[in-house]
Amino acid sequence: LEADQEFIGAITEMEGDFWKDYVLTGTAPPEDDEPLIDIPEVEGELTLIDVDEWRSAAEELREAQGLRKAAAELEDTAKDTLKGLMETIGVDAVEIPDLARLYYRYSEGRVSWKKTAEAAAEDAGKPIDAYKVEGKPYRTFKPYFLTTESE
Repeated sequence: LEADQEFIGAITEMEGDFWKDYVLTGTAPPEDDEPLIDIPEVEGELTLIDVDEWRSAAEELREAQGLRKAAAELEDTAKDTLKGLMETIGVDAVEIPDLARLYYRYSEGRVSWKKTAEAAAEDAGKPIDAYKVEGKPYRTFKPYFLTTESE
């Protein structure tokens, strides 16, 4: 492996500028407002594609995810407001004519038999793995956007 003298020179120059501009003056460097993106390592080969059709589809996906997130936030806010209004007047069911019927009631906790089944299998001396069902392999699609929508 050979040293890249041009790269080393650029890094050294940047280090000198940093020292002069921030360390010697006691000034805090500007905060990096660039969000960190946690992208998993590629297993296999990564293909780079810079084609309009692919770029357009990826931008549409990013926009759709942004809209879904905004819609979810709006929905959560509306639900919280409605729950608060229902609690304020002490009702668990309300109807808004020609618009909606809303219920906000207490429910019994859910029942799970997993621990019971595991305990029964252990008591019977049978391995629980013999009763587990394994699903078929499947492919997942997980996009990770490298820039924000505003860029």
